[in-house]
Amino acid sequence: MKKLETELREYYAQIRKQISDSAMQKKITDDLRSDVQAYLSENPEADFSDIVARFGTPDEISDYYIASKEPHELKGKRLSPLFFALLAVVFVVVGTTAVLVILQMNEPEPPLPALFTVSQEDSPVASQEVSGPSRPQSADESSEEILTDSYPIVETETCFYLLPESSYQRLMVEDVEGMTAQELMLARNEIYARHGRLFIAEDVKRYFETQDWYEGTIQPEDFIDEQELNEAELRNVQFLLRMEKEAVESSVI
Repeated sequence: MKKLETELREYYAQIRKQISDSAMQKKITDDLRSDVQAYLSENPEADFSDIVARFGTPDEISDYYIASKEPHELKGKRLSPLFFALLAVVFVVVGTTAVLVILQMNEPEPPLPALFTVSQEDSPVASQEVSGPSRPQSADESSEEILTDSYPIVETETCFYLLPESSYQRLMVEDVEGMTAQELMLARNEIYARHGRLFIAEDVKRYFETQDWYEGTIQPEDFIDEQELNEAELRNVQFLLRMEKEAVESSVI
């Protein structure tokens, strides 16, 4: 028993040496003594090696204490090799994470799809021959379009567009100068016809059926403007409707 007491005194002394904070020296050794006594009361046959195996070596105990302290609390404390090994592991993990994050940030973004591009196959929309889209669009909007002509054709007597650019370019007043109200109405419905909308009015229906490019497949009640038409087309439908009304009014006057 005396041998164990001597070994324990040396054990506590070595722990105190590892910790320069005097307040913590006392707290740690006092707590440890209490735990050791409780352990010995439950395990009276235990020897010093059992205690070390249960509670750790002086180096392990001090390293545990140091690892639990903030950096500013460690001034003047002797750091053991085990602590430096643990610190190195932390730096490796943090460094690897930082490199992965930087590499991910530098990866090129996947290309975005062209804005407002609408294919003939992918679009359904609702309008009467004489009405514009259900969502009002201002003809004075100035945003730039990033569009291409989705409906290029070779112009012949039975294969042409009144306004070929109306599917991808914002129309201006100069684009429709000299057009009659009837021509403006057909040009407006030409935007719908490109997408395969069927027509009810006989004159409109006959006109587009003479065009080789026209393939009517969508009933008027199933045609939803906001789903079928791109933004340039929605604006142009509204613009042509306004110009058509102005042409009608000026002819009446």
